[in-house]
Amino acid sequence: MTLEAERAQLLRWIDAETPDLIDVLARFTRAASPNPPGDTREATGVLASRLEQDGIAPLTVAPLAQAPNLIAAIDGGRAGKHLVLNGHIDVFPCGDAHRWTRDPWGGEVVDGLIYGRGVSDMKNGTVALLFVHLWLARLAETLPGRVTLTAVSDEETGGTWGAQYLIDHHPEVLGDCLLNA
Repeated sequence: MTLEAERAQLLRWIDAETPDLIDVLARFTRAASPNPPGDTREATGVLASRLEQDGIAPLTVAPLAQAPNLIAAIDGGRAGKHLVLNGHIDVFPCGDAHRWTRDPWGGEVVDGLIYGRGVSDMKNGTVALLFVHLWLARLAETLPGRVTLTAVSDEETGGTWGAQYLIDHHPEVLGDCLLNA
């Protein structure tokens, strides 16, 4: 497949799968993951199940049982660089829920907008990277190198049990370039 054909295919997938992406983002938002206290199991499950739907078996790494991190990697069809896509699962707590016009954990889609805690930081970016990973996985045999998706559960409180843990204990997540939405 030529580069031009790959680009055209990616654009077709984006157009065709936008409703799925919106649905996953809404469900991910409804899976409350405030940190503290840091229980991200349900939210991690939303991401893992979407990967599994496309036949990708993610590795779940949980130095804290209630705060799993997710790793999914694909190898291209030839040697090349390693791109890491990184997002986070946890969000700041919502102590001001009474001030919201909509349920902060509702994930409501209204007039083309998704309402909920963490949609802009960073559940939207994490879901966007998830779908990038899914689409690149479909093109894996034509791509050089490796693409790894990491979704971490401890960004809002410093990353000790999230990104830092993966760096210290899972060197396979270290790449040549990191894209963090």
